[in-house]
Amino acid sequence: MPAWFQQASGLLTGTPMSTKTPGRNKTSVRPDTIVLGVDDFGCQHVYRTATETIHVVEDGERVHVEHLGNRHADEWMAFVADRRGWSERNYGGGINGAITRAILP
Repeated sequence: MPAWFQQASGLLTGTPMSTKTPGRNKTSVRPDTIVLGVDDFGCQHVYRTATETIHVVEDGERVHVEHLGNRHADEWMAFVADRRGWSERNYGGGINGAITRAILP
């Protein structure tokens, strides 16, 4: 039986499971890079999940790097929406946002 199944089956049998979080390099589900969107000034915003940074790219050159620290990418999305606006938004809105982006051109 695979180790992950043994751990998951612990939920049903009451056997203790590991409390250690696996490292990103082992079982990361998120992609390394997520394109957040393009602001109203034509800059592309790219989220690097491995480094928790957002890179702003204008005319093919990186013009800004924002280190998120303990903040979430949603905060950056709101900041850009307030200060610059989004002409194309590829991130946020949960499942409803994903469905809307998939349906609408």
